[in-house]
Amino acid sequence: MDLGDTRDIRSWYRNHHFAAAIQKQTFDGRYAADSVIVTLSIALALYNSLEMTLLISTTFKKWKGLYFWSLSLCNLGIIGYTLGVMLTFFNLGVGWFNLTLNDAAWICMITCQSLVLYSRLGLILDNAKILTAVKWMIIVDSIVLLITTVVLNFGSKFTTIDAFSEGYFYIEHIQMTVITMQELIISGVYIWKTSNLLKVISKAHTRGMIWQLFSINIIIIAMDVALVVLQYKHLQLYQEIIKAVVYGIKLKLELNILSKLVDLVGGGSNVRTMTGDENLASDETFGLKILDKNKGSGV
Repeated sequence: MDLGDTRDIRSWYRNHHFAAAIQKQTFDGRYAADSVIVTLSIALALYNSLEMTLLISTTFKKWKGLYFWSLSLCNLGIIGYTLGVMLTFFNLGVGWFNLTLNDAAWICMITCQSLVLYSRLGLILDNAKILTAVKWMIIVDSIVLLITTVVLNFGSKFTTIDAFSEGYFYIEHIQMTVITMQELIISGVYIWKTSNLLKVISKAHTRGMIWQLFSINIIIIAMDVALVVLQYKHLQLYQEIIKAVVYGIKLKLELNILSKLVDLVGGGSNVRTMTGDENLASDETFGLKILDKNKGSGV
């Protein structure tokens, strides 16, 4: 065997390795552990989305603003993404339609979840430069990473060019890591601000609520890290379907955070402002309201 033959074998192995690594596992007619986990996860994700639809429609008095639409579109994205995974796993529908539904809903789910975090950050942070930096981070990551992932995904499925499979294998890991880091940064800024509030607020009830907000953000971070671990363990099927469940839980936690923020501010016009999503990043941010409120009461 000459050197050229050796290179050809290595090239063939490398290309087929990547093609096998990104191959989607499908239902083989037997209800083994994999298919049971997928079925239960699909049911749970769709149930969470239905519940979120009802909660959103009853919680928000005004159906407008970045927070409302980000929350609503993310929930819609979870539904589409879950259906796409279900159709693909059970070999239902047409391949190109399933992939289009899955990828379009995935972009909606990922981007809108980050926008939910961004718009909620505006309730507690009054630094316009940081908010602008976070906004552009979300925009750039969505354009560069998510669109690139979709292009490589389609190329790996509907062309015979091996480079698409290799590219998709790597971009999946890169985008998962970067998007998780993006959400960690946003949550980290939020935790930083809540920690600052704890230093100046002495009311037991208020401090307790802020500790709860802090804990919820830690839970969200832990779920994001768990998804990255599944990706790097090459447990693609579990990572994809559990992601739908995780994002549904994260949205529920977001509504829980919103209700606690409303309780801290004290209702009335502030409730209308939050649920209407008006002036989230204006000079009257949540953090300033809380600080002013406590300074005025001498605590």
